[in-house]
Parts: sequence; structure tokens; C-alpha cells
Amino acid sequence: MFERILVPMDGSRFSTQALDYAIEIAKRFCSETILMRVITPAARKDVLALSAEADEVARESAQVQDRRNIEQAKRYLGTKIQQVTAQAVKGSTHVVVGDPAQSIIEFCKKNEVNLIVMMTHGKSGFKRAILGSVADRVIRESGLPVLAIRSPRG
Repeated sequence: MFERILVPMDGSRFSTQALDYAIEIAKRFCSETILMRVITPAARKDVLALSAEADEVARESAQVQDRRNIEQAKRYLGTKIQQVTAQAVKGSTHVVVGDPAQSIIEFCKKNEVNLIVMMTHGKSGFKRAILGSVADRVIRESGLPVLAIRSPRG
């Protein structure tokens, strides 16, 4: 039923809680658990187009920051995947730079994911309308079952 379970992880302590749920489901269905971290691209410093050189420096700086963030995400997921494999569950990791919700949805379609297990920060009303919600968008647009676990308010 659930051959491939995706667990998007944003690095927060709350996203780690979703992993516990995913591991239990994976054990029951002999599923593969895929841990994913989406890195939001580093913003290019707005240099007001003073010169082509300044624009190039800003672009290179953003690329360097993206590479650092990718390496940090790989290390983070490397420690988390140990939690999965220690429970005799098949697991893998994936890091991508992009829009979080869109990247999650695209990955699921390309990789035949059957279930998404993720945390939601529980924003509602005005905050959600202004800030948006990755979980909300994934639930509405993925076309897949999503186990959305609400993080405790703190």
C-alpha cells in the first residue's frame, strides 16, 4: 500500500517528530522512507544593477551560500537516516534547492511516492493567508495521502 514514504524535514525539532510516525508506518508496510530537505535558494543581494561586476559577485555569493546550505542539509539528513536504518527500515535522503511545496510535489510525482508524512506549524487565519503553508499546499496539490502532524504550540 505505502511502498515509498516521503518525510520532508525543515531542520526544526518539530519536523523530526514526523520521522517517528513515518518509521512506524514503514515498519508495518515494509516501506522505503525517503527523507527530503528543500533548501530555499539564497537571495541574490540587490545591487541595484550598479555594474555587471557587482551583479556577478552577488550571483556567485548566492551560489556559494546555496552550496553551503546543501552540504549542511546532507549532513543533517545523514544523521536522521541513521534513525531510520536503526529500525531496520530501508531509507534514503534527497536534498534539492527550490520552492519547498513545489519541490515536494514534483519529487513525489517523479519518484512514485505513496504517502507524505510531514509536520505542519498550525498557522491559521491571517498568518496562513499572508505567510502561506507548505503543508496546506502539499495536501491540496499533491494528489497523495498526507499525514499532517500538527506541531505543539510553544
